[in-house]
Amino acid sequence: MCLRVAILTRIEQDAYEQRIWQRWPSVHGEWRRIGARASGFMLRIDGALCHGATPETERLRVHVALAQVMPNPHDAGDIAPSLARLREVARQAQALGVDVLVLPEYYLSGSSHDVWRLVHRHDPLGSTEEQPAWLAEIGAIARESAIAIVTGSAVLRVDDEAGSTLFNTAYFVDHTGAVLGSYTKRNLWHSERALLTRSTDESHPPDRHPSLFVFETRRGLRVRASMLLCWDLMVPEAFLRLLSPSGPPADLDEPDHWVGPDIVFAPTCWYADDSGPEALAVNAECEAACLDAVCVTRAMENECYVCMCNAAGASDGTPRGLGRSSVNAPLLGCSARLPDAGEALLVHTLDMAVVRTARQVFRLRHDRQNGIITA
Repeated sequence: MCLRVAILTRIEQDAYEQRIWQRWPSVHGEWRRIGARASGFMLRIDGALCHGATPETERLRVHVALAQVMPNPHDAGDIAPSLARLREVARQAQALGVDVLVLPEYYLSGSSHDVWRLVHRHDPLGSTEEQPAWLAEIGAIARESAIAIVTGSAVLRVDDEAGSTLFNTAYFVDHTGAVLGSYTKRNLWHSERALLTRSTDESHPPDRHPSLFVFETRRGLRVRASMLLCWDLMVPEAFLRLLSPSGPPADLDEPDHWVGPDIVFAPTCWYADDSGPEALAVNAECEAACLDAVCVTRAMENECYVCMCNAAGASDGTPRGLGRSSVNAPLLGCSARLPDAGEALLVHTLDMAVVRTARQVFRLRHDRQNGIITA
């Protein structure tokens, strides 16, 4: 049974901001409406949640919400306003019955070079293993809303024996508030390289920064996941390094298959004019064509879901928003996508049986395990 949530007009949105209406099938197959009080700004909603007809088919589903919102706009680099808004978005996602809420790249700290420079005024972390103080508040939000949160990313300053370094890092916090995973961007877009440092196996040793982690949904499904950021999507090797002969066990594991992520969460800050005038002269929609293509391709070739949550942006000026946050899967291709760069909450159900079927059909992980596929 699917709950379809349509994009709202401005008039409808004004009314909607007073109350969220969730439709849910009752045990008698009827529809009932559950109201949730709105205490602040509400995002327009698009997408559908599809619930299983039996407890087992429902257990195999993960309900996600991609919050396509603006990166932190505060010039002082203050993360507190982003946390306040995150709390509101989490409440909205909770009312819809979501398992995982995903925020975009740079949601927490902002996406401008000027804001990144201000990070040097803040207290540094002593190592790449140390967690920022604000992560505890996100843990509290996750517990209160009973949903897992992919935090989006923040620019963090680390002062250690290597010196003072700025990294771009995202975290996964489960519905109990526990931090299960982190990822620091390895493949930087060209303009990022002036100020940020890419992570490496030396700066972020794999034994202390594992690329795979397992989270459990409230219905008891153990899902193996990873995170990547934005330009990582363009790099096939970024996904291939997530595959290995062994890893933390999860419920979708197949015998004689390499293990890897069931879901890759990809917070992104990808604008419509990033490639510059030469590329836009060839194709004014080149960024959309590129982003749409790589998300589907990575899902297909790695036999996993790719949930790409892009930042929202203005339709004019520079940078110009692209949006188009999407959910992508093997066999399905792109199963959900926002049509524009406006702020919105894309809700969608990941049927993990699709991933299981794809692995039985494509057998890419099996063939890697058995040496049939080689570079």
